[in-house]
Amino acid sequence: MSYSAPPSKGKVISGGYKVYPSAANGITPPNAASAWANGAYSEVVASTAEAIYITHISVSLDGSGAEAEIDIATGGSGSEIIVGTVTCGIPNVTDIGYVIQLPFVIEVAASTRISVRMRESGTGLTVEQVRLMYVEKDSVAPL
Repeated sequence: MSYSAPPSKGKVISGGYKVYPSAANGITPPNAASAWANGAYSEVVASTAEAIYITHISVSLDGSGAEAEIDIATGGSGSEIIVGTVTCGIPNVTDIGYVIQLPFVIEVAASTRISVRMRESGTGLTVEQVRLMYVEKDSVAPL
């Protein structure tokens, strides 16, 4: 994957923001059996239709008083490469949802598999409805 920086101040000129998985439920990656152990990867999209920039991750947490990390990875099953990790936590309530804006976009080439996995501070937290917001690379232009 070659790197080409998006415009530092840009605008979306066509297509707008999109979501993976599209027109479907979000992904619920499995939890591991022990604290801070990696769960298994869950596929978000088998193959991107075009080159994209991932801009946000949306996630719902079900549990109480726990912290979690979610890895975003590209590559085939069994050979995933982590391209970003986000952290989130849940206070002493039972359900909460987040939309996390990434500090820098994650560039993903066309025809690339994207998956996620999670780990958490205990074993009672469920990360649900993971979705990735993105823009098509060709849809971004300088201001």
